[in-house]
Amino acid sequence: MSPTQVDNSLFIKIKKAFSNSEHHFTFFPIDYTKCKGWKWQFCQRFLTQNFIKRFNFDYIMVWDDDLDIHNFNIDLFIKICKAFKIEIAQPALGYNSYFTHAVTLKSSNPNVVFRITDFVEIMCPVFTKEAWLKLYPYLEYSNEQGWGYDSIFKFLGKCAIIDSQPIQHTRKLNEHGSQCQVDLLEFLNKHKLKKEYQGNMVIVVKK
Repeated sequence: MSPTQVDNSLFIKIKKAFSNSEHHFTFFPIDYTKCKGWKWQFCQRFLTQNFIKRFNFDYIMVWDDDLDIHNFNIDLFIKICKAFKIEIAQPALGYNSYFTHAVTLKSSNPNVVFRITDFVEIMCPVFTKEAWLKLYPYLEYSNEQGWGYDSIFKFLGKCAIIDSQPIQHTRKLNEHGSQCQVDLLEFLNKHKLKKEYQGNMVIVVKK
């Protein structure tokens, strides 16, 4: 999870919900009172390719600490990913969420279970082990916020937004400053992805 504390109410809620799962989970909360780094720096430093290859597991979830899961069912989420061989996914955002990218909002069609997409947000991505191993070489310790990572997901595996299992983003969004634009463009230029970027970084807040 992104920098938080173990007594964070949402973290406690997530652990409780996941404890009822038929799967087993290991949580790596980052204590922001002791660690100045962000979640992507933690991932780059500790979830290395050698470390990942040593253990038998199926998915890595990189979650922000301001996501309320409500009735989110992790078992159904994973079942959908496995059934349709989805390699990088995210839960859809509920209608009352604060959001950056409209595509991440839950589909208005109640019959839609999931959508194959070329965009998965860095706020709550879920990776298969194989997709993570492909992503890892792109992680940069200096890229604290992970700008640009979502632009390469579509090249690393089959991506989807799971509409039937939405969550809610609870933290109000701030306008992105000029520095993040610089960081994003530097990342895209370095990996020759600038032409692929569709300018998704637009702030839209649902009232």
